Amino acid sequence: MSRGRHAVVHVLGLDPGLANTGFALLTGERLSAPPELRDLGVYTSDKDASLRDRVTELCRDLSPLMGVNVVVVESPNFPRGSKAAAMVWAAFALIHGLCAGRALLVVRTPGEWRRMLGLPARPEREAGERKDDTRKLMQRRFPQAAAFLVELQADKHEHATDALAIACSYWDCGAESAATYRRDTQDQQAR
Repeated sequence: MSRGRHAVVHVLGLDPGLANTGFALLTGERLSAPPELRDLGVYTSDKDASLRDRVTELCRDLSPLMGVNVVVVESPNFPRGSKAAAMVWAAFALIHGLCAGRALLVVRTPGEWRRMLGLPARPEREAGERKDDTRKLMQRRFPQAAAFLVELQADKHEHATDALAIACSYWDCGAESAATYRRDTQDQQAR
């Protein structure tokens, strides 16, 4: 890298699922500086389509976003029904495959990314309260996010907001994330 030039860091946050996959793209010259929100939204799939068709559709939707340095994804939290669990795990596996050799993949549990952002992750808090905490924090940090959400149905906002929070959980680690990114990138290049 030449003197005075900075590599742009691109961090993609994903809240995976086949019915709704939230995504958020943050960019910046370094992890120690505030990020810029470049894209935010939700990919949806036809609930009546086969699992194969839904995975294919999600692959087409996510592929253009894979030109990033880091993908931070929420780990599946075991939906109740077996069909829903199969769909979430299929989306999670697809994301793993899309990242292979392209981007550093970081997996965070819901409690982990919430704690990293200073949000309550205690199970005694109602799910609605946790989602509201996340929404309020992301609105304060990224007031421009509302413009990205304008065309989404209100029930889809939480997936996009969670994806944004997931991306922030990596960005906010700053120097620690940068050191991990450099080490992991060097490890990947050595293979």
